[in-house]
Amino acid sequence: MKAILLLSLLSFSPMSISFDFFQDIVVAMQTGNAKEISKYFSPNIDIAILEKEDVYSRVQAEMIIKEFFETHPPKSFTIIYQGTSKAGVKYGIGSLVTGKGKFRVTFYIKEKDARQFIQQMRIDVDE
Repeated sequence: MKAILLLSLLSFSPMSISFDFFQDIVVAMQTGNAKEISKYFSPNIDIAILEKEDVYSRVQAEMIIKEFFETHPPKSFTIIYQGTSKAGVKYGIGSLVTGKGKFRVTFYIKEKDARQFIQQMRIDVDE
């Protein structure tokens, strides 16, 4: 009984929200679904992909991610680490394997009104 109570309490904790958030991102990254990923973008997001970096609107960022997936079709994506910095910034680091190589993907997360948004996303070649 105590185990059931503990599990039910954990299912409503901020940690589980973060887990669900990252699980949704994993599925979208694995399938190359830029539209689904963009649902989690903040209204203005800092995107850095292979040496190109700028702040974009959610719609612009979706197009940039879609373009990346068209030239780098995903084969797999896994979250290798997620955590919170000492300053309270949540982040996730993932490994993306595509038809054209392996990439390290980093997400920085902002929470507003009990929702989580990606405020920065980086895609770098993983050497």
